[in-house]
Amino acid sequence: TISGGAMHDYAGLGTVTNCTFHGNSAPSGGGLSSGVYSSMAVTNSVFWNNADEIACDDPDLPDVTYCNIEGGYPGEGNIDSDPLFIDAAGGDYHLSAGSPCIDTGTNDAPYLPDTDFDGNPRIFDGNGDGLAVVDMGMYEYINYPPAVEAGGPYYVDEGSSISLSATGSDPDGDPLTYAWDLDNDGTFETTGQTVIFDAAMLDGPAVVTVAAKATDTGGLSATDQAEINILNVAPSITNINAPVDPYQVDTAVNVSASFSDPGIPDTHTATWSWGDGAISAGIVTESGGTGTVDGSHIYTTAGVYTLGLTLSDDDGGTATAEYRYIVIYDPEGGFVTGGGWIDSPAGAYCA
Repeated sequence: TISGGAMHDYAGLGTVTNCTFHGNSAPSGGGLSSGVYSSMAVTNSVFWNNADEIACDDPDLPDVTYCNIEGGYPGEGNIDSDPLFIDAAGGDYHLSAGSPCIDTGTNDAPYLPDTDFDGNPRIFDGNGDGLAVVDMGMYEYINYPPAVEAGGPYYVDEGSSISLSATGSDPDGDPLTYAWDLDNDGTFETTGQTVIFDAAMLDGPAVVTVAAKATDTGGLSATDQAEINILNVAPSITNINAPVDPYQVDTAVNVSASFSDPGIPDTHTATWSWGDGAISAGIVTESGGTGTVDGSHIYTTAGVYTLGLTLSDDDGGTATAEYRYIVIYDPEGGFVTGGGWIDSPAGAYCA
């Protein structure tokens, strides 16, 4: 072919709309040749990897607008940028995500077809900006948004952590990337389909909201929210420190206990039960989820007493512990008596 490797118009009023010219060659106008009497209108088309894309014998040039032409060409809306075909070498001229031809044609092109070469709707919002504009070339880039589910509801103890997992699907079969908004601030700062939610500094009972986002290769996203129920955990009394030796009546007996609570924001109150009918509030000192409880009591009657401690957090969780025994004697009142038993392990000598 002397001119017009793919198409030659000598004296016509040709109209070319949404066509793709690729891999054609001729001494002149490998893609398109326009004769001296031709008056062509070329719109929304792609000319790429042809030998000499467009040649024209008429100094007025054909009317070429909103086309992607390798090497550039004068005309409104024309661009010169790799169209990013899926596989041009293999004959697949579909546009891949990010192609400069997506949504860069004109909807006012003459004889604009209703469907593309595949039969898909011709005007489609391919870049997801909310405005449907026709693409350049023979195929419309069709990208439907994905769907995602954040799972849940989830349940986790305060001070602990839990794994969250999202599931997603894409109607176009695109691979998806995932991200999470774990602090409900609208920013999806944590990447991954499965992530760890840390409740170390959270106070239960409470309900917090998180969100998962799935994004396809075309940049379209979907989001979904889930609730995480933060459960209160009762504190634990580690040990009670009380005197081992007998104490004389009318002498202050000082005791203490240590405790921990995974709910670091929790505050605590305590009550000592002294075993003689008296109770008193414990003095709580705490920081960062651990603390101590102090107490003091004066016994007025000799005896053997069981000391009890009740510790409560500000969410209603409680812990109890006992210390056996506090021995109180009265040097003016005779002997201290008590009862009990001794467990003798197997193999021990007889008394």
